[in-house]
Amino acid sequence: MEYIEKNQAESDVLYIQVASAERAQYDAANETLSYENYLQEIESASWNFITNAQFILKCVDSDSANDCSGEIKLCTHIAEQFYNYAVDGMPAFLYVFEKGVKRELSESEEFDFGMLLSAFLAYNELFTSLEESMGGSQPAYAMKVVLNMFFARLKLDAALYSEQEQFLSIAEVALLARMKEKSVRNFAHRSLGAQHDPSRRITLISAKKANEWLLSRRKFTPSVPLTTEFARQTLVSIQDEFG
Repeated sequence: MEYIEKNQAESDVLYIQVASAERAQYDAANETLSYENYLQEIESASWNFITNAQFILKCVDSDSANDCSGEIKLCTHIAEQFYNYAVDGMPAFLYVFEKGVKRELSESEEFDFGMLLSAFLAYNELFTSLEESMGGSQPAYAMKVVLNMFFARLKLDAALYSEQEQFLSIAEVALLARMKEKSVRNFAHRSLGAQHDPSRRITLISAKKANEWLLSRRKFTPSVPLTTEFARQTLVSIQDEFG
């Protein structure tokens, strides 16, 4: 899912880079992004696969070695977790549910963010693995928006918990503010203390300044604070390793 376009500037500082050929679809997905639209786009992208999965997959009960029967459905649990953090600031991937009670992850529990990330990326790989003429689908662009927003928020929160400075691009701040990059650029130097990096041809904004400004934006939802040191350090380590 990495799309690199030469001579792009601000938009290169994103987790998933967006080629100019798909920029219009990406921007449209950002403008209309909602929980309902997000799940609908995933469902639409997966329709061809789900329709034909019964012919290419075999479900076997591992205990009895008998074939399973029933309707095949796409599980969107991981996609929902990424949305919940990216848009609503709820780090559900760092929570566990025990007898209906939600609590933060503890040191005694195994956690593999790399597995979650691979599973998330696999959605679009699955949808687009076939050529269109062979039943493939166009990607769910909302998933690219959500993934970029997820890592922008991760950078913002990691700076808070680690007390080490992080810098966001205009594209990342625009995603979190649910605004167009052009509009954020108008605020960049006056309100955000932005600094231009001529060697990389990008404008960078400190996480501290970005957070202060974002809190004043109507469409930005602040992250739900993590209360335990282990959960906070786990979030920081995810940013260090995957961000």
